Amino acid sequence: MKISKEIILTDLDGKAIKDVDSDLTLDKACILAVSRYGVGVDGRPADYITQKKRYDIAKRIKADESITAEDISEIRQCIAGTFAQPIVVGTIGEELDKIVIKQA
Repeated sequence: MKISKEIILTDLDGKAIKDVDSDLTLDKACILAVSRYGVGVDGRPADYITQKKRYDIAKRIKADESITAEDISEIRQCIAGTFAQPIVVGTIGEELDKIVIKQA
């Protein structure tokens, strides 16, 4: 599975969600989330192994390499904690669902 650099995230009106001055793409959102979210499922700072795994996921997305279903699960957790905005989380979730379904 690969996270596309081409997918621009949109709101419910079909307008591009912005990241400062540019459109927010799926790959950029996923990279931001896994590289910035340093918390574990218990709400405490994540351990070294978890944070290193997130870093490795970000590197693979940036390099346009394949990721696993387990990586998608980790990305989802990070997305929810990083963005905490239903419109962004929901849009990303829909795009990740399409990737997972395509691979099934």
